[in-house]
Amino acid sequence: MVKNVNSFGGKRWTIIIVIIVVVIIIGIISVGLAIKVSQNNNGLYNCVDSTGKTFESNEPCNNLTIDSVIICNNDSECYASSQNYCYNNSACEVYNYCENPATVSSKCVNVNNSNSCVFCPYGCLDGKCINTIPNCTDSDGGINLKIKGDSRGLSENGSIFSDSDYCTWRTNNSDDPIMSCFGVNCSLWEYYCVTEKVLTKYPYNCPTGCIDGRCR
Repeated sequence: MVKNVNSFGGKRWTIIIVIIVVVIIIGIISVGLAIKVSQNNNGLYNCVDSTGKTFESNEPCNNLTIDSVIICNNDSECYASSQNYCYNNSACEVYNYCENPATVSSKCVNVNNSNSCVFCPYGCLDGKCINTIPNCTDSDGGINLKIKGDSRGLSENGSIFSDSDYCTWRTNNSDDPIMSCFGVNCSLWEYYCVTEKVLTKYPYNCPTGCIDGRCR
């Protein structure tokens, strides 16, 4: 019997082409997967992410895509993103830590740390204590009984404070703020800058009454 040489050659080339296609497919799949290095004594897989960092995984590395990246391995790698903040006239720190360290699910977490707050006698700005005494400010330009002013400056005891003009009843040595009043004892506590730095207040009677920090 005479063999069909062309038929045999065709089958051979078909087999070769199939093998090449399989190899190419395997190569493409491998590029899209993380590399499995080994399995450690804890039963976890030691894998490598797309940046070359090693990490442990509960799943085989081949189940993880190469896009998986470790954000942090420990807390120290999160400190660069620390930002201080101001709270109640104090400078406070943000506590940063690494959640799920050395894994593809790792991330830096920021938490306001109130225990780190330091009181700022001259005020706080952008998370830092102001080291110099700021100038006194008064939004109504000084003694202005017809406009409610917001003021900030140095008190007589040397601390920085802020306050606004307010109405009050001048009875029994009380100067608690009230929304409005009318009568003999109705007064306005008017804040103003007595020097470039120092803020003070003085009670003024409002003959026609006081409302919301100003004389009627």
